[in-house]
Amino acid sequence: MQLFLNDDQGRFEPRLAESRGAERPVAANRHRAPRLSVVIPAFNEATRLPPFLNEIRDYFTHDFDGDYEVIVVDDGSIDNSRALLHELAEAWPQLLVISHTQNRGKGCAVRTGVLAAGGDLVLFADADGATPIAQEARLRAMIEQGAELAVGSRTTSAAARTAGRSVTGRVFAWLARRLTGVDVQDPQCGFKMFRRSIGHVLFELCDESGYLFDLLILGCARQLGFRIAETGIEWHEQPGSKVRLVRDSVRMLHGLWPMRRRIARLAGAQRQWYELPLVQRGSPSISERPVGQIAVVVESAGPGAGS
Repeated sequence: MQLFLNDDQGRFEPRLAESRGAERPVAANRHRAPRLSVVIPAFNEATRLPPFLNEIRDYFTHDFDGDYEVIVVDDGSIDNSRALLHELAEAWPQLLVISHTQNRGKGCAVRTGVLAAGGDLVLFADADGATPIAQEARLRAMIEQGAELAVGSRTTSAAARTAGRSVTGRVFAWLARRLTGVDVQDPQCGFKMFRRSIGHVLFELCDESGYLFDLLILGCARQLGFRIAETGIEWHEQPGSKVRLVRDSVRMLHGLWPMRRRIARLAGAQRQWYELPLVQRGSPSISERPVGQIAVVVESAGPGAGS
């Protein structure tokens, strides 16, 4: 199935799928929310995305018995991504393709997908397949152990990165921790999972359309007292990255300076005005939990990380 979002004015409108009366793709005989939604932002990914989607389909068909959905948000691609995705969706009932009419940025694409997700759990993953989809089990284990947001980390020996990107990533993460208070070793890793209710709260707040959206949602999660866990994952750098090391690093560093104020403003508005009827986890309400209450768990992927 394909849905088209009219975001030419720069507005986020992820709920158009519902307003137009479109039916969600569901497995046969399923009358409840899927166990897991996988959200993948994609911009000109006609080459790298199809092999990753095949991997996802094989894995979830075997391990989830079809009880899942995959949401690919085509962020205004100008290659033949849209045609390829349409062809796949016709033969894959669990695949939903949402298309932005123009390129709005990775943060916007992830936001669109998360707010459209219907699964009990939501995973967002990068389109290049750098992290094998089987690594979702590591994040899911963190959620089952009580975390509300699970973050993959490439800071372990199981992550194969070039020296330049590794150093740049570590320097950025170090600065981010000190400037924003987000105590996560690898905030920019494109492999995160959360309960749907938590994801909806965070991405309703998110007004960052670019690469810094990860940092924004982590900062808001910390401010709102959500439990965050971080675990090492297997990761292999892929050719064809859309990130330009120098240009995008400079832009992201520039965006770090006002980030603490943005996080405080958004989280403060959330605590003041937003009710959370979706959050039913048997723990104190957001207003009752101390700001910054956070449990960070870091595990190494180690041997057998792909299991």
